[in-house]
Amino acid sequence: MTRSSLRKADAIDFGNYKYPYYLALDSLFSIVRYNPERAALLFRKGLGRYPLHQFSWYGLARAYYAMGMTDRGDMLFDAIYRSITYDSRLAWDSGIFLFTKGDKKRGAMFLGKYLALNPGDLGKVLDICYQLGLETDDILYSLLGNRPAAYDPLLNYLAGRKRLDDIEKVWNTVKHAAINNKTKLNICNASINGGRYGFARSIWNDLSVRKGNTMLIKNGNFEFSIMNGCYGWIKGKTAGMKTGTDEDINVSGMKSFSVGFDGAHNPGVSVLRQVVPLEAGGGYGLTAYIKTEDITTTNGLYFYISGFKCRMRPVRSEIFTGTVPWTRVGIGFDVPEGCSAVTVSLRRDRSRKFNNKIGGSAWIDNVEMEKTGPRTSDIGRRT
Repeated sequence: MTRSSLRKADAIDFGNYKYPYYLALDSLFSIVRYNPERAALLFRKGLGRYPLHQFSWYGLARAYYAMGMTDRGDMLFDAIYRSITYDSRLAWDSGIFLFTKGDKKRGAMFLGKYLALNPGDLGKVLDICYQLGLETDDILYSLLGNRPAAYDPLLNYLAGRKRLDDIEKVWNTVKHAAINNKTKLNICNASINGGRYGFARSIWNDLSVRKGNTMLIKNGNFEFSIMNGCYGWIKGKTAGMKTGTDEDINVSGMKSFSVGFDGAHNPGVSVLRQVVPLEAGGGYGLTAYIKTEDITTTNGLYFYISGFKCRMRPVRSEIFTGTVPWTRVGIGFDVPEGCSAVTVSLRRDRSRKFNNKIGGSAWIDNVEMEKTGPRTSDIGRRT
């Protein structure tokens, strides 16, 4: 309807709040007819007819802001905040408006109301809050109300965006018992990938599971669950390969790690890997036991050590194929300056030969690492 039509309708249907409401919007947002004083008058007129129309109160608050009467506008926004129970659009519009006026904390409170009604929009809301310069403390308290149920989605969001400083802020603020282990693994992985090995270690130590935590290699005898993240073992995935732990075949203890291939695929795969933080400039030695049974193709399994996000000459063991009884493997290596972590992995390279489908099984156990002091790498030493 045109402005003239709205006026005529208002004169006829004088009990309807909608006509003064739409006329007020025209006065508040029209470039040509901008008149916040008239808008305020019309909003009040509509509210006199229907005082429960929340968007009229919102419009009146904005009109007061436009007139420089921010105290009155703030009083109305406080009342609007208390009254919102189901209208997420009102919460969204109010929050964004207050953000644009520099009132970030109250803007976050309104967006918190929006999130309570639309929890699936957390990523969108957090993106906007960070783009508008809201601090993590305000997000945690004003937006999310410091609710324990919000810790996991917030930390997972921060991990996905690689906001490592903010992860540490949240971690140092909240109760760790309220964070589930999957989230802890996620933020630990993000911290390791960002080179924050010390902070990642504090998360690793906090994980509420038995994980074999005393050696450089964690859970090297596979007596505990494979964590698939952080400083624990991470299992690879590929078609035709099955991994797990074996309680019947082992060198010592109760379990070993096992891998089986179905003979129908030719994967290039890191079967198992672990990131190990080490001291730059030091020499280290890795030992492990491996057993194979009917591993086909010349591209069998081998241990491989490389720098994690740093330059280091990789070292590897010999390749194990066919059937081999339990065999101890030793690899010596140096960690160069500027390198603070390595990746230890059990690998199989993709074959380019005609007969390239790998089958058979293998087991590894008692994977250990120790510092040996400065030394020259001794590649692929088998004892």
